[in-house]
Amino acid sequence: MRFSGHAHVMAGAGGRLEILFQCPLEQCQSFFIARYFRSLYGEAYLYSHSVPLEPLKHEFSESISDISPNFCAIANEAANAE
Repeated sequence: MRFSGHAHVMAGAGGRLEILFQCPLEQCQSFFIARYFRSLYGEAYLYSHSVPLEPLKHEFSESISDISPNFCAIANEAANAE
């Protein structure tokens, strides 16, 4: 294992690589793990996905939120499902 800036690298079994990152945005600073898998030729790692995944919520105007809070919840669920 080694530490480099905002990334902590840990090579796992089976050609998997996990890197711990910290968001550089001052208001965020959340940690997330990016997962990579060794390419078929073994010369490089290919990005697979990041966890945890927290989809962004769409902000609706106050008038829409007041009229139909259910619409806001359903619209965000639909957007996250995409």
